[in-house]
Amino acid sequence: MIFFNFGVRSIPRTAVVIYSIGFPRVFVLNRKLSIVILLLFCAVSALEVHQITGKSLFSLSTWLASDESVYNLYQQKLQDRQSASVFEILTKILRSIIFPISLTILCKYFRSNYIVAVLFAFPILGLSLARGTNKEIFDLAIIFLIIIMFYGARRKLILAVAAIAPALMLAFISNIASRYSGDIPNCIVDDICFNFDSYLAKISVTLEVGFVLFSSYITQGYEGLSRAVDLPYEFTFFIGHLPPLQRILEQVFDFDLSTFNERLSDAGWDTSWRWTSVYPVLANDFHWLFLPGYFFMIGRALSIGMIAWKKNREPSALAMVILVAIFLAYSSANMQLAISLEWTFATIMLVYVPLISVRVYKPRKKIV
Repeated sequence: MIFFNFGVRSIPRTAVVIYSIGFPRVFVLNRKLSIVILLLFCAVSALEVHQITGKSLFSLSTWLASDESVYNLYQQKLQDRQSASVFEILTKILRSIIFPISLTILCKYFRSNYIVAVLFAFPILGLSLARGTNKEIFDLAIIFLIIIMFYGARRKLILAVAAIAPALMLAFISNIASRYSGDIPNCIVDDICFNFDSYLAKISVTLEVGFVLFSSYITQGYEGLSRAVDLPYEFTFFIGHLPPLQRILEQVFDFDLSTFNERLSDAGWDTSWRWTSVYPVLANDFHWLFLPGYFFMIGRALSIGMIAWKKNREPSALAMVILVAIFLAYSSANMQLAISLEWTFATIMLVYVPLISVRVYKPRKKIV
């Protein structure tokens, strides 16, 4: 994190930054085209929800179902799935391309057109409920909190945090409980156990469950990290830290790369249900010695985004800030910026392309 701070400070706040992004800016600047893109995002997301879960994004039952069958049925469908069809792959790629554009549109019109926020959140929240997963809800919370903060609505931000934080925790714990028919077992997995005789549990079982889950999220990944540093290093040609992209290229070109997550699983740390933190994922490509350089560049991306937003209200800059915030928020658990294909595309289009193309013009000192 020291090098992250160095990256943030590498560009003076008075500088002018000019950069490219991974898609034409007209998609965002044209209001009517922006609405069309968001509607397409909803349509493609609904199609993907149906392909993955067999449910309709526009059905009331999808939004109201909250029992254990939702998550369990989703996991069963994943296990039963042999391979995705060409149409399903194209649907996934199209949604992944549209996602970063939609995020930038949200940053542009958040205050002036609230329907934009609804069209962006609707398919993401619907996907979360259809699968019985929690991650998407936390993603939306981070996205909207960052946008509210950068739009200068401090009072709304405080109220939003006060309202959202408890609601998210209750929803998260309720979701976990629903997977076990409302009866939470003593241990979810071998190393995540609850003490129902603790002081917190005597006040509320919800507090005990929330504390254990949150603390495991913060700490478990570092156990995975400590195991990973003892494993041999194998270079993955700069795609190992972007697993969705790696899997596609492996299938297309028929090759196989060994990553730290795979070697951790072989060594007894099953990464399918245990955290590893962001560091082993990044080390696939950048080695442990060069991770400070990656964090320096991520800090630099944050600086670029903050400067471009402050000076020009550039929507892609705010989207870049959001992605850096997502990266940091999940860093103790995983590489969230490459957890799925849509986040991978967003990272490439809104973080990597600007970092490669940025031009910084520092102000000249006046000679008196």
